[in-house]
This record gives sequence, C-alpha cells and structure tokens, in this order.
Amino acid sequence: MNRPEFYKAMAVLAVGTGKGLDEKQVDVWFDCLSDLTVEQLQAGVVGFLKAGDDWPSIAKIRRHAGLVAIDNGSRASTAWAAVLAAISSVGGYRDVVFDDPVTTAVVRRLGGWKMLCDYPAAEIKWVKKDFLIEYQAVIDVGVVTAEMSAPLTGIGSATGRVDVEPKRIACGLPDHPPMLRIEAPVVKALPAPSAETKRIAENIGRPLPVEREPVPEAVPAVSKDNQIAALRSMIEGESE
Repeated sequence: MNRPEFYKAMAVLAVGTGKGLDEKQVDVWFDCLSDLTVEQLQAGVVGFLKAGDDWPSIAKIRRHAGLVAIDNGSRASTAWAAVLAAISSVGGYRDVVFDDPVTTAVVRRLGGWKMLCDYPAAEIKWVKKDFLIEYQAVIDVGVVTAEMSAPLTGIGSATGRVDVEPKRIACGLPDHPPMLRIEAPVVKALPAPSAETKRIAENIGRPLPVEREPVPEAVPAVSKDNQIAALRSMIEGESE
C-alpha cells in the first residue's frame, strides 16, 4: 500500500467520523498500517464506521480489518509450520527464499536449507526448539542483513544442475514492525594487487618465450687446389 492509497482511506475515515488527523498523526498511522493491503485498510475503515465507535484508533482499524496483534512466539511457530510445509512440498533440491526475512535468516543459522531437508522425518521435530530460540534471537538483535535473508542454496544449485529462480515460500505473516531493520551487508574493499600480481596478470595470454639452441659457427670452405695439395701430401707421407 502506498501513501496516495492510504490518504484516500483516511479521507473516507475523516468524512465518516468528522474527525481528521494532523500531519504527525498521519505519519504515525501510515507507519503502523502500511503492512496492510488496500483492501484490508478499506475493510478496517468501513468496519469501524459501521461499528459506530466514538474515536478511531490504529488498533480498532486493524481489528476491523480482521487483523490481530501477533506475538513473537506465535510468529515463530507460524514460520516453523511454513518451513515444514516447504520441506515436504519443495524439498532440498531447489533454492528457496521465505517472504519472512527472519525465517530465511534462522534457517541459515541452523545450517542451511540442504542440512534442514536432510533430517530424517522422525528427527526434524527436534529442530523446532532450536528454530524458535533462534527466531527470537534474530528479533532481539533487531537487524537482518541482506546477506542473512538471501536465498537459501539447494542441492541442485550447489552442483550446478539447476538454473531457475529460487522458490519463494509464503509464511502467512504480517510484516515485522519498523524496529526490526532490514539492511544490506557491508561490502569490504579488496586489497590492492601487488606488483608481482599485476605482472602476472599482464602476461596472461601472451606466448611464452622460446629458448633456442645456439647455432654452431660455420666451418670455412676449403678450395679445390688446397684439397689436392693435402691429398698429395698424405700420399707422399705414406710412401715414405
């Protein structure tokens, strides 16, 4: 839901109650109701007006929209149910990502998607306790980085045999409150390459120098007269 859609719903509420919101109240209301769809917000406003309450409030709008507050324990249990369903319906071969970033982060903290799917059916129930504890721990930290909530790698992706988008798994949970911050991880700069590394990189692809054997010096040619004189000298030497 965007702000123009929110403003239209608030205008209906103001006309129906004769009570408007000031600028600061509008910002607070938007922050607390922005997780609702347009249809949910409209249902909440209409339900409130039909109920004839004296003064509108965020809690009343949410209640008439059919939403109730959900504590972290209930949220974690609902997320665990979504994980179990995904293990059964999707399996460990494909990459997955949960629409609840905390759920994805917790699965990663427990060893990853492949490890979770490798648990025998009779033993997976023992992982639930660790999941619930880790879920609360992530919320207590208050930060989920993009690295923590990135898609979880399946067996097929790890072996290079899958080239499809990660399967998105719905947990059926409302958005987390604003105090849980979703941010991108800090990317550290790589160190500058050394002179030797640069030299090697520059020579990649160039042909290696070929070492050639030295060519022997040419023997000076002997003239025909010198050859005859040498042969005559040898014959005369033998006759003596």
